[in-house]
Amino acid sequence: MDINLFKNTTAGRLAKAPEGYFAFIPAPLPPEFKWSAGMGSLISQASYAFGQLAATAEHLPECKLLVPAFLRREAVFSCKIKGRLTSMSDLFLCETTGMEIYKDVKESVSYTQALEQGRAISMEKGFNFQLLRELHKTLSQDAAAIINPGEFRGKQTWTGLPASTIDAASYVPPPADELKTAMAQFEDFLTSEKSMPALIKAAFLLYQLEAVRPFAARNGKLARIFIVLFLSNAAGLPSPLFGISPFLAKYRDEYQSAFLNACRQGAWQTWVEFFLRAASDQAQNAVQRAHSLLALRRDMLKKIADAPPTTEKLLDFLFARPVINVNSAAQALDLTFPAISKAMRGLETAGIIAEFTGNKRNKIYAAEDILKLLEKE
Repeated sequence: MDINLFKNTTAGRLAKAPEGYFAFIPAPLPPEFKWSAGMGSLISQASYAFGQLAATAEHLPECKLLVPAFLRREAVFSCKIKGRLTSMSDLFLCETTGMEIYKDVKESVSYTQALEQGRAISMEKGFNFQLLRELHKTLSQDAAAIINPGEFRGKQTWTGLPASTIDAASYVPPPADELKTAMAQFEDFLTSEKSMPALIKAAFLLYQLEAVRPFAARNGKLARIFIVLFLSNAAGLPSPLFGISPFLAKYRDEYQSAFLNACRQGAWQTWVEFFLRAASDQAQNAVQRAHSLLALRRDMLKKIADAPPTTEKLLDFLFARPVINVNSAAQALDLTFPAISKAMRGLETAGIIAEFTGNKRNKIYAAEDILKLLEKE
């Protein structure tokens, strides 16, 4: 790590390890920073977008059908930030059949499960460091190489190009013996009742988790899960449709640059403005995507207007899991194989699903129109 880049920073301090390398120890939150002229406008835009999302989820109860798919969308794009190859189609196929398309899919499955678990824990016990521990355990369940998930790392880590050494790292987080203090400071800020807009607080929380990196691996993914849960709770979303990772994946270089400049120069204005743009964009995106999917559902319902109730029930399931087979649908909906098979034939005849394997047995069906709307950036 080039310590010359950190010489004038107000965001923390450098500490020299016995081995000779330097690590960055972020200062306690909140930092002192000047509000830019455009920051108030960005906060207003983001707040309005979250208000629209909350209203959409409240007044359109069908939105709850979309929650599983939206959580998986967040999982796939969060993994893409680190160069993972998973698509939503691959993730749905893996969950439906148990097939491991490739290793990266398992990571997205773990991310999805951590998001679902985090919703339940945060609603019951609130937001604290223990929530982070539990999330990390679930997030790490597919990776045997991660030792003691949910526990502070015992060794130094760093970030940089693949296979880079610590000397060539772009960033070196606090040494292991500084983690207890750093995360105690994080939790103090998290639970503080001092007045601060939730969006600004979320920006600082994401930064600090990225800066401290308290666990051995998957700290970035953990930070994004935590922020999604935090903002969904702060906005009072009745259905958790918000995700931030698609924007961060699209502007990955800007994301990493804004983080490093906050560390190196105390460039909080740039970091906060980037975060507000991300939050606003993705809240608006969720509103538009939800309306598009529900409009598609209305059109599909017209195509099966004369079908039995089981067919409509299966259609609704497709908006949560648009890749299905008889076994997965029957189990999820607690229906018999003959009933599900009949409903599938009805949906296939209506052009809503299509079999894509060409198999005579173990057929798998996909609702391509739903998948296209979910995967669209």
